[in-house]
Amino acid sequence: MNDKFFDLKKEKQDRIINAALKIFSLHAYRHASTDEMVQEAGISKGLLFHYFDNKLGLYSFLYAYSIKYVAIELYQTVSIKENNYFELLKQVEYAHYQAMTVYPYMLFFLERADKEVEIEVCEAIEDKKKERATAYSRIYQHASQIDFKENIDPQQALHIIQYTIDGIKSEYAGAGMDDGKEMYMQLALYLDTLQALYLRC
Repeated sequence: MNDKFFDLKKEKQDRIINAALKIFSLHAYRHASTDEMVQEAGISKGLLFHYFDNKLGLYSFLYAYSIKYVAIELYQTVSIKENNYFELLKQVEYAHYQAMTVYPYMLFFLERADKEVEIEVCEAIEDKKKERATAYSRIYQHASQIDFKENIDPQQALHIIQYTIDGIKSEYAGAGMDDGKEMYMQLALYLDTLQALYLRC
């Protein structure tokens, strides 16, 4: 990557980043078109590759940038003193919403990247992927043991919680600022409901 990219005005940087995030989140790496990215960003293809040597270089930059950006939001939003699992989930999702106000497709890009199968891509982001997993593990390690009701299967409950979060996010895939807030409110509502259903009083 050419570091002069950061000499561009922030508005132009974000326009390029958002265009690339959008296309990479909608399509697997192999089928993501740089022609569509430059059209979306309103720049020339030559300019894109002036700052990013190739498609893989762009993808690697976006992944590292996204990891760093989301990590900052998590750091600013999630309380290290919070030990309630459901409250931590809500804080994490609020941090995600905050990231979406600037980069609407960032979280969806990261989720698609987790499913990417292209070997060169997987190798390029392997270390950063581990960093991301470690960051989330550190957040949840502060949660006290979840006190599920006696008739609740903990493993099944955790799966249902994750399926609920994933399902709501899929409904709002690529949401902008306004829809992103609505998505967070829906997530918070469902998490409160699940907490009431699953946990002891």
